Amino acid sequence: MSCIGLSQHLVMQFNDYNGFNHLELKTLFLQESIRRGVLFGLGQNPCYSHDENDLRVSLQVAKEAVDIIKQAVSEGNVKEYLKCEVAQEIVRRV
Repeated sequence: MSCIGLSQHLVMQFNDYNGFNHLELKTLFLQESIRRGVLFGLGQNPCYSHDENDLRVSLQVAKEAVDIIKQAVSEGNVKEYLKCEVAQEIVRRV
């Protein structure tokens, strides 16, 4: 996972890793962040209505979701952690 773009519009990019499909990893990240009460889009747009606590909570949730991904990858069973279907690409490349 990497963050690309400008600070006011960061985009989270998931890549295939150790035989795991990027969509599996992205789905697990979204699942675990939603379970913790934060709905991330893959593009982040912080604004003045977000206060320091919003940012602190969002960063903590992101860290916890990434920690779950690390654990799933180290155990070799990302799909077993998923409680939903794997996300699909919105736009399919030809």
